[in-house]
Amino acid sequence: MQEEMFDRLGRDSLSLVRGRELTVVLFVLNANAELPKHQAPGPITVTVLAGHIEFLTQDETETLSLKTGDVGLCAAHLVHSVKAKKKSIVLLVIGGQA
Repeated sequence: MQEEMFDRLGRDSLSLVRGRELTVVLFVLNANAELPKHQAPGPITVTVLAGHIEFLTQDETETLSLKTGDVGLCAAHLVHSVKAKKKSIVLLVIGGQA
């Protein structure tokens, strides 16, 4: 968390596995850090290893509040954003491309 990106954006990530069939990314988010609207090419799972995040759909009509130990699921190509409510560590798994 001492890297330039974390200092500048309040977030950083490390790809643990990156492939056509599976991608696994570890995210560290400072309180109030955000991942702007985006979508994934395949279905995803989000596991909060520590902290508290909000997972919002594109139109922000649905919010999923995830805390330490919680897991959220998201369909491929669903536009969403993420906001850390407090300092968080999140494991993202993206399945094969839909």
